[in-house]
Order: sequence, then C-alpha cells, then structure tokens
Amino acid sequence: MLSLLEKKGPKAKEVVTRPTISRVSELPRLPVSLKQYEFLLDHPRLSMVFAHICDPSLDSYKVEVRPDGLIHVDDPAGLAGDMELVSSIQGRRVYFVSGHFDILKMRFYGHVVLLMSYIERP
Repeated sequence: MLSLLEKKGPKAKEVVTRPTISRVSELPRLPVSLKQYEFLLDHPRLSMVFAHICDPSLDSYKVEVRPDGLIHVDDPAGLAGDMELVSSIQGRRVYFVSGHFDILKMRFYGHVVLLMSYIERP
C-alpha cells in the first residue's frame, strides 16, 4: 500500500488507513484459470464481452480504457468512475477509484481502494 500512498497522497491515506466499508467477495466456479483471469484483468474491454456473455444483466455497464491508462467505468443506473491500477503482482491487484454514485436524486463523490486477491482452486 505504500506505493498507493506515495502515488495518490492524502486523498488515498484516509481511504487506506480509515476505511468505512470493507467487503469480501468470492467467485466460486469461475470458468477460467488464474492465468486466464489475469489476462482478463489486463484486457478490460475483453473482460466485459466475457461478462456480458456470462450475465446479460451487465449489458448496461460501459468500460473505456483511456490513453492515460485510466479505466473509466459507467453504469447508467448512476455509478461512474475512473479506476487506476496502482499495483499488480500475481494473485493481487490494487486499484484507486474516483467517481460518483447517484442515489435518490443525490450524487455522492468519493474515492475507493479496490484490493483484489485471488487464487486458483481445483
């Protein structure tokens, strides 16, 4: 996490040192290997094609990889933001996300650190 704090400064420090929400998700029986999963993480547009095939409810999500390396995610239901890859090692990715969420005609802005740890199980 030190590289995230060095890269993003004070706005990341609060998210990392005083998180308000934490969630653990598991994707059992995902039909890809660890190597394939990392390939999909490195290719967000292709990942969305695969996701749409697996779950058509994701059709409203749009993903755009920008020239500066940011990944812009937009859900017309009211969620939009930019994801920046901060750290990548086998089995772990760290993203810094800045964006907004609309709920009850109110817009909330904020930052999130998304830490993905993953392993392959037989």
